[in-house]
Parts: sequence; C-alpha cells; structure tokens
Amino acid sequence: MSRTTRLGIIGAGNIGAVHMKEFGKLADRCEIVAIADVSGALAEARAKEFGVPNALDNPERLIARDDVDAVVIGVPNNFHADLAILALESGKHVLLEKPMGLNAEHAKRIVRAQQKTGNVLMVSHQMRWEWLTQQVKDQVEKGALGRIYSA
Repeated sequence: MSRTTRLGIIGAGNIGAVHMKEFGKLADRCEIVAIADVSGALAEARAKEFGVPNALDNPERLIARDDVDAVVIGVPNNFHADLAILALESGKHVLLEKPMGLNAEHAKRIVRAQQKTGNVLMVSHQMRWEWLTQQVKDQVEKGALGRIYSA
C-alpha cells in the first residue's frame, strides 16, 4: 500500500505558489505539510492561501522536519545547490527549479549528493512533458528525422 507523499515547499514567491496550486490538485497522492520562506510573513500568507498547516521563516528548519518526505526548491538560483544538497543529505527527495545551480561545479556537487544518498532528484524542466516536445522525442527515437547532429 502506498502512502501520501508529504511535501515541503521552499520559497513562497510566484513559483512556490504555482507548485502549491499544482500539487494541491494531487491531494490523493501528496500533502503539502509546510512552506518556508525567509520572509516569514510571505510564508504565513501562502500557508493561509493554500491551507498549508505549517509556515516557517527558515528553509533549513523545513528540511529538518520529520513529517516532510520531499521538498520543492523554488528560491533564487544562488541558494539551489546548498539547499538541494542539505535536503538530499537529510533524506529528502528533491524537485529543484531550474537552473540546477549557478555553474557546473554546483551541479556536480548536487549530483554527487544525489548519487551518495540515492534519493530522487528532479530538475523542473516542465517542457519535457508537453505534447510537442514528446512528439519530437518520439520522432528522433524512431529515426524519422535522420541523424541529429545539432539542436
């Protein structure tokens, strides 16, 4: 029997609100249990808006919670690497907004943490799920477009 995934949202800005709205549509599969933002007032407002029971002004405290299985990281890019690594090393699965990090070294550090922990890490490149993108991928895999040498 599968259980509901308990989510923590890090970042209460626009992208955090998008994630709360979309994950809210999956109430049979996941539950948003906490939101964190360095602006505690914004975290409180979003928690009230989306019915999230816990609002925090510290993302590290959210990551440390035992009632959070996975986190969505939607904060400014310069915080991606440190928060993703902390979350992975704390036993959390991570959905990380793009870009993955500020540079290749940040991305490598995140990947090393994922490999070490075995937790799920996904970078939010949502266009990969769009119909047109899927159709192009299918055509490439079938060889219908010839040998692709640049894209």
